[in-house]
Amino acid sequence: MFTVLRRAPKLAPFWALSKFYSLLGMPVTMNSLTRIIPHELYDVRKVGGISFGVRLSNPEDYQIVYGQQERMFLGLKPSPGEFVLDIGAHIGSYTLRYSRLVGDEGTVLAFEPEPDNRRILRWNVQLNGVQNVVIRPEALGDFHGKSRLRLSVYGGVHSFVRTSQEIRQIGEAFVPMIRLDELNLDRVDMIKIDVEGYEMEVLKGGEKMIRRFKPKMQIEVHRPHRSDCETCNWLKHLGFLPATTFDSGGAHWIQIS
Repeated sequence: MFTVLRRAPKLAPFWALSKFYSLLGMPVTMNSLTRIIPHELYDVRKVGGISFGVRLSNPEDYQIVYGQQERMFLGLKPSPGEFVLDIGAHIGSYTLRYSRLVGDEGTVLAFEPEPDNRRILRWNVQLNGVQNVVIRPEALGDFHGKSRLRLSVYGGVHSFVRTSQEIRQIGEAFVPMIRLDELNLDRVDMIKIDVEGYEMEVLKGGEKMIRRFKPKMQIEVHRPHRSDCETCNWLKHLGFLPATTFDSGGAHWIQIS
């Protein structure tokens, strides 16, 4: 199913190829990268004792697995035995780390609606022999039905609301949409949300659940930066005290512990 190039360079192929081709006077762009490296080539890397399968044609896979932002985002960690929701699981960078932290008595429910990302997510779960992760194909929002997901050249920034120009759209997919409150969960200890601008819809669709369980939360916020962002105000209205933990310039992260 996967053609694995086990001796691929540790650095993301984009930077390696960019340097090589620039010496020849032929700079490589992100748009041309997918024409240089076949989509079916993969690499397996071990980070912190966890095996991650990554797409050689998608340098963002490497950035997410190795990136400093990802490690900073893990500043809020689940405890052993907890039930965690990973909303916007992508290829499993957080899912697998959460899986290890919650242990055999805990569960990670991972939501990833984009088919190719979900395929790599399943592969990564299998690579690590993980038994405490449940993968769901739905997107989460404030209604039940189907919605158009704008697909980006970057595998980690597909979005329902960000513009085609922002994400460098290359296609679209209609994916199933559900509300968190529909799941009727008996327990939720922690929620991580990274959904490229759709975080308010996710929260509104799970308001009853959030009020009931008062979980720890780690949320990436993509909407315009303001000292009193919409997401922060909504959470404050529910009695939470969100704190900004990281600001990348294009997005900021808020945490409730």
